Amino acid sequence: MDSISNSLSGMKVAQERMRNSSNNIANVATEGFTPSRVESVQSAGGGVEVGAVTPSTAPVASGAPSGTNLAEEMAGLLQAKNSYQANAKALSIGVETYQSVEDMLTRNR
Repeated sequence: MDSISNSLSGMKVAQERMRNSSNNIANVATEGFTPSRVESVQSAGGGVEVGAVTPSTAPVASGAPSGTNLAEEMAGLLQAKNSYQANAKALSIGVETYQSVEDMLTRNR
């Protein structure tokens, strides 16, 4: 798998983590709601993919309507955002590299 595909796969997993954390936060006041976690796994050809979305096993605070821990969710959102941005930068560099190689090959014909 090339760098562009690796970066895209990382962006997709980060996007799914952001979507999942956003759903957990949106349901913080929903009684009986069980937050979930996104697990990523290495793809057979390289890169990563969503392996599973599993219910959280974190303990529920006394009196809380749901098991959502806002501090944990915010940390997860920041981590996913940073991962997305890093993969987007790697994607940009990969595209620039391919364009440079293509330009060099075209000039040398």
